[in-house]
Amino acid sequence: MRSPPLNALRFFEAAARLASFRLAAKELCVTEAAVSRQIKLLESRLGVELFHRGDRRVTLTEAGQQLFPVVREMFVNLSTTIAEILAQRRVLRLYSTTSFALGWLLQRLADFERYDPSIRVSLETGTTPELNHFASDRLDACIIYLLDSPAETDKRIVRIVDEQVIPVCASGFLPNGRRIPPSDIPKYRLLYNEPTGRDWRRWFARTEVNQVNEEYPIRLDSDNAAIQAAIAGHGIALANLIFVSAHLRSGCLVPASDIAPVSIGAHFLFCPTAKAFELQRVSVFRQWLEEEIRRDLDSIFSTGSKRHMGKIPA
Repeated sequence: MRSPPLNALRFFEAAARLASFRLAAKELCVTEAAVSRQIKLLESRLGVELFHRGDRRVTLTEAGQQLFPVVREMFVNLSTTIAEILAQRRVLRLYSTTSFALGWLLQRLADFERYDPSIRVSLETGTTPELNHFASDRLDACIIYLLDSPAETDKRIVRIVDEQVIPVCASGFLPNGRRIPPSDIPKYRLLYNEPTGRDWRRWFARTEVNQVNEEYPIRLDSDNAAIQAAIAGHGIALANLIFVSAHLRSGCLVPASDIAPVSIGAHFLFCPTAKAFELQRVSVFRQWLEEEIRRDLDSIFSTGSKRHMGKIPA
């Protein structure tokens, strides 16, 4: 029997990994019908069904379960080899959450390319999807945000920096320009960095501030949008220190209260395969990223900066 078409195997791997023809189609930039046709072609060639079809999700049959790990390993090995070849081209294929890109990375990307002029960055931004949605043949590394820490056994991911947040507002937003007690913050309009106000709820819980019924927040979809709304004087935002350190130093933002930063989630560097951390371009970027963030934090927590931010621990 002739070997199955490589393209059909690729479609099968994506559909099996994501448990969805629709999500596989999105990842592969084709239609769901195209995925279905390739799967049917593969099933016809093998003479067995590979999926149980559901309304929204699909599950592997016994034959599909037997085939998937073999095909998955084949594509991982292929992607790793291709990545090693591409290493000679010195292009870092990087993904970042939009908030991290706008709040920190884009201001320093030219610095990285000066740090190692032989590496150029191809950057893609978006929200943080499921980790399995990142494909190693398309990306080398990803900067992602997670509220909860991943399993310590997952060697594909390393912590870069905790998200340390403080409430901030425009310098003229509060009466007489004076900082307010944390307990008074719920009395003012809050700026959400995502529609549900999840981070604010965690902040209230961890600071033991009783949150009142907040009826008129401004619900935004990113950290950057909330920060810009705070600069414009629309309310109090909960902001990551490394995203607003320059705004605090310039005075266009001030802490709304004298309260120490609260850690809510963290930013991680994730590689689709653990072996990708060994790629020189990834290793160099990781080293630069950790050095730059450490330098930023040292500057933020230095004695000279504390006057801008209230009771920040050394």
